[in-house]
Amino acid sequence: MMMKKLYIWGIGLLLFLSCQKNEMMIYNGDNYIQFTKTLKDTSTFSFSFYPELNDYEFPVVVEMSGSACRTETSYRVVVDKENTTAEEGKHFTIPEKLTFKVGAYRDTCLVKLMRREEMKAGNLQIVLRIEENASFKQGEENKLIAVLRVNDKLSQPKWWDDIVNWYYLGTYTDEKYDLFIRATKQYDLTGADEGMLRYYSLMFKYWLQEEGRTDIYVPVKG
Repeated sequence: MMMKKLYIWGIGLLLFLSCQKNEMMIYNGDNYIQFTKTLKDTSTFSFSFYPELNDYEFPVVVEMSGSACRTETSYRVVVDKENTTAEEGKHFTIPEKLTFKVGAYRDTCLVKLMRREEMKAGNLQIVLRIEENASFKQGEENKLIAVLRVNDKLSQPKWWDDIVNWYYLGTYTDEKYDLFIRATKQYDLTGADEGMLRYYSLMFKYWLQEEGRTDIYVPVKG
């Protein structure tokens, strides 16, 4: 008798859990939206690394939680004008319409950046904010604001260290770095081994020779 009672009790528990699972699956609650990065994860873009570009579409990823959209659904990203130092329409634009595709949990807001002379002086800041609308509520508080800084100013990268100074590229200057990027199409050699450093340093050295730039010293041997 005891075994029979335990059996019946077990069946009842399984049925109860099954019902609970089904209720969760069909639950239609609120949908929430937020950026994938937190407020402290500031993004920086420099046109100085891309001498051939006059504009660039920088991706800012947005995510939602809740029920997947059954139709293409609009969401709102606005410019926080009080904290933005870049000028909308001159230095950047954001899309007028943003939507999640059917079944999607992520979308990308493409911020179009436009190269301007004043960016050579340093960073201009763009601050974006998630806003609620009829379809989405705001998500996590520390993911409701995205900060993007844009400039056209070179600065010495961490990979251009004393070893690179002595054996490969010589003393750093902004002009030398700019020419290096133009010659090699490389701006980030973080983690590069000796072979790669030598390869790009020689490429740069030969390019300078072809350009007749005897005023730029590159110590790499070869």
